[in-house]
Amino acid sequence: MHGTPGDPRTAFVNSLHVAPRLDLLIARHEVHPLIVVMPPGSPSTYDRATEWADGKARDAHWFRYLTHDLVHVVDSHLRTIRSPAARGIGGYSSGADAALNAILLRPHLYSVAEGWSGDYRQTPATVGRDPRLVRRFSALYTAPLQARELKATGAHVYLYAGRRDRVLSNTLVVAGDLQRAGVHTLVDVTGGGHAWALWSSRLDGSLRYFSDHLARGRA
Repeated sequence: MHGTPGDPRTAFVNSLHVAPRLDLLIARHEVHPLIVVMPPGSPSTYDRATEWADGKARDAHWFRYLTHDLVHVVDSHLRTIRSPAARGIGGYSSGADAALNAILLRPHLYSVAEGWSGDYRQTPATVGRDPRLVRRFSALYTAPLQARELKATGAHVYLYAGRRDRVLSNTLVVAGDLQRAGVHTLVDVTGGGHAWALWSSRLDGSLRYFSDHLARGRA
């Protein structure tokens, strides 16, 4: 998932070049074949940002869209392995927040989540300044509550942030909560800030992590 503001074409096609990089990794037998889905998660402007959360408005069911509607459409139209063991979720910045929200709040839907430079705190304005929704869609609050249930699924979580990124402290807090509960959690503190250069440099490793921990087989 992309960050805020953003869209999948700008993020993953034009900036990170996911398709050719994944094709090369597959050709080199460094990763197994994957289906990568890059959904739109906002109208690309700050004033209408969603951060992939369900808001109070009738047309603001972004988390349901991400974890229900999108999964159904993908499984209905693509040659997927229709099992949580073969389904992962990840993203950068607010997309990282969404990935952690998804696996914590829907622990039987995904087996792998990756958070790249997330702050794991929902911006109040994106959910109508409703304190209940802010807490629900902030892994800083939900990770300690949901981690035991997530551990029981055998899920794997990969988190990273740059040393110069203000979100680093929140990343370490969430990682610590997951690790204390026994969730398989890899946390990586690396050089860089909240920037495309960091996400691009880490993309191949992120794709390898998905490949290593997702179930494989003929759908």
